[in-house]
Amino acid sequence: STFVGCHSNNTALIEVPNISDEDLKFYFQEGFWINVKAYSHRGEGAVIPFRAQLQHRLGDPYPILVLSLPNTMQVFQLRKEVRYEVNLKARVRLDEYRSECEIRDLSRSGCRFVTSPMSRPLQVGDRITLDLT
Repeated sequence: STFVGCHSNNTALIEVPNISDEDLKFYFQEGFWINVKAYSHRGEGAVIPFRAQLQHRLGDPYPILVLSLPNTMQVFQLRKEVRYEVNLKARVRLDEYRSECEIRDLSRSGCRFVTSPMSRPLQVGDRITLDLT
């Protein structure tokens, strides 16, 4: 389910999962407890498991679940290193091939970059050079 946001009364707003009405009525009753795993893709990435109580189930036109939030949560890191989001213009080189690209994130051990959909496909294991422009 997609996280919508938090309310000031320590509740989280979550989109209702795409399941049958029968399952929704059976498994998502107000007062039921739910085991939640929230994923954060920022920085080094993290998973935050917690237990929440279903406070309300709102219907159409915006089906939303209102979940209680615990006072404390434990965060488990997914990556060994922090990733920093950037937008750096660069040029990728592979042998005689050259193309413009953009570096989207950096970490101590690597980066993520994007090239034009029309550029030559690069394969895992290709030894490339990135030059900042």
